[in-house]
This record gives sequence, structure tokens and C-alpha cells, in this order.
Amino acid sequence: MKLSNRHDLAMGLLIQLDDKPTSLRAMAVTLNTSLSYLEPIAQKLRRAELVRACRGPGGGYVRVKPLEEIAVGEVLNLFQKKNKTRAGVLDRIIGRVTDLTLADVMQDCPQPENGEKKTSVVEFV
Repeated sequence: MKLSNRHDLAMGLLIQLDDKPTSLRAMAVTLNTSLSYLEPIAQKLRRAELVRACRGPGGGYVRVKPLEEIAVGEVLNLFQKKNKTRAGVLDRIIGRVTDLTLADVMQDCPQPENGEKKTSVVEFV
């Protein structure tokens, strides 16, 4: 299975965010994507209560839950397209990764030597 760009960016956004507000513009640069492509992904994560938007100067997005509490399957399910042909396969994959968290993904994969976080979950898989 190949993760879609939306899956990858959603998980990358969640991994990069912490408890300090970060602007979507800064996240778009970090994730090497356009702001207009990242905005609907952030909105979907906000509706799912995985991130919170902070308004005003110094505002941005913060992750609501720690990585240890965000299941990979939860994020995959948010961005699953309703394609009946592939739905069964993706549903089985999501079912198997419900216990796998983003913290597990981060722990199992080596980080770059320069100390920067990886920005693509696809780099981990």
C-alpha cells in the first residue's frame, strides 16, 4: 500500500507540532508543500480534535494529544477516500495499525544525524 500525500502530510504535521503554536506557513515550508494544500489537512485534523488553532499574534496550530495517544490508524482513517474497490484492503490495514502510535513510528526509525526531525512519514516506512 502506498500512503497518499495527504496521509503523509497529516502525520508529518502531527509529528512536527508540539505545545507551542506554529503557523501553517512555517509548517508548509518545513513539510515542503504549499500552504493552500496544507490548510484543508489542518482543518480536518482540527475537526478530529487532534490539533487546536490559536488565533492572534504568535498564533498557529498546536497538537492536542501526545504522539503516544495518536494512532496511525486514526490518522489514516481521517483521509481515507470512499473507494469501494480499495476500501476493504485499506480497512484491514487500518484495523491492524490501530495500536501503532505516531510515537512508535518515531521510536522505530532512526533520526537524521543533524538532530532535525524527519518531515515525511513515508521516510519511516
